[in-house]
Amino acid sequence: MLTWIKKFFTDETAFVGLARGTLLGIGGAVSSGMVDVSALGMPKWAGVAMLAAGGFIRAGEKNPPKGD
Repeated sequence: MLTWIKKFFTDETAFVGLARGTLLGIGGAVSSGMVDVSALGMPKWAGVAMLAAGGFIRAGEKNPPKGD
């Protein structure tokens, strides 16, 4: 467990993956109506904005440069 937490804070891809997953999960819940956005004071389009932001963040490893 300690190594997982250490990797989360030291590995950029782990943090980016969690941020992307969180945005996509919350955005999906808001868009599907599972979360009442009017009670939270958020606009109706907030779920779509979170899904777009989650999709905009790049996931995974960056492509290595080609050695030509």
